[in-house]
Amino acid sequence: TPLFLFFFCTSCSNDEHSDTNCDLFNQNLKGKVVKTKTKIYKAKDKFGEVIYDESDLEEVDIVTYNDDGYILSWCEYDEYGKETSKLIKTYNENNLIIEQKEYDKGDLKSTEKSIIKDGKIIKKETKYTNGKTKTYTYEFEKNSTKPSKAYYVEWGKKWIKEFTYFDEYGSEKIADKCEDDSIVIEVHYDKNFKKTSLTTNISTWYISSYKSQSTYEYNENGDYAKIINTDYVEKYEYKEYDRKNNWTKRYIYKNDKIETIEEREITYK
Repeated sequence: TPLFLFFFCTSCSNDEHSDTNCDLFNQNLKGKVVKTKTKIYKAKDKFGEVIYDESDLEEVDIVTYNDDGYILSWCEYDEYGKETSKLIKTYNENNLIIEQKEYDKGDLKSTEKSIIKDGKIIKKETKYTNGKTKTYTYEFEKNSTKPSKAYYVEWGKKWIKEFTYFDEYGSEKIADKCEDDSIVIEVHYDKNFKKTSLTTNISTWYISSYKSQSTYEYNENGDYAKIINTDYVEKYEYKEYDRKNNWTKRYIYKNDKIETIEEREITYK
C-alpha cells in the first residue's frame, strides 16, 4: 500500500530527473516512464525454495505519470481485479497540485483543491463525501518558497504544523502540535537526495509516548537494499532489471522471512 507524499515542486527532466522532487526520481525510476504495473504476490518458502503462482496474487498497482515525471493516477486492485483505491491528481503548468481526488472501492472519498499564489500553495481545502471539510492555511518566510507553518483543525482541535529545513537535500522536520498533543516526523537525506532515516515521535492523550525509527540502505543501482525499523528489518533482493536499469522483479523479506514477490511492467514514452 503506497504512502503518498506531496511536494512543492517545479519540473522534471528526461532520463536523469534533475528535479529531485518529481515522483520518478523519488521512486528511482529511470527514463521517460509513463506507466508502471506492479503485481504483488504472497510468497511461499518450500524447503528453502521460494515459490508462487497466480493463485498467490494479492494486489495489483497501476501508476501513471505526466511528461515531467509526476504521478497522475495511482490505482490499486485486489486479486480479483476489483478496484480498492484510487488517487487522481491534476497539476498546473509548474507541476503544483491544484486538485486531488481520492476514491475508496470505486466511490469518491474526498476532493482536495489548492489555492496558488506567486508560485506557492497557500491553502488546501479537502472536502469529504461525509460532509466534513479540512483546510490547511500556509505561512511563508520572506523570499522562501517553502512553508514555515500551516494551520488546520483536526478532531475538533486547532493544530499548527511547523516546518524546519536542515539542508538543500530535503532533510526536514515537520511538527504537528495541539495543546498537549504532538506528532513529529523527521527525515534525513544524503547528498544524492537518498533518504537515510525517518523518525516519528507521537505523544497524544491516548498514546503517552511512541517512537518509530527507520534507516535506509541502497544497492549499487540506487534501489532499497534494506530498511531497518524499530520493530522489523526489511530486505530487498532484486532478480531482474530492464534495459533502463529499472527493476522488474524483486523479493521482499521481513525479519529474514520471505514475505512478497513483486513483478513490475514499465511502459516508456
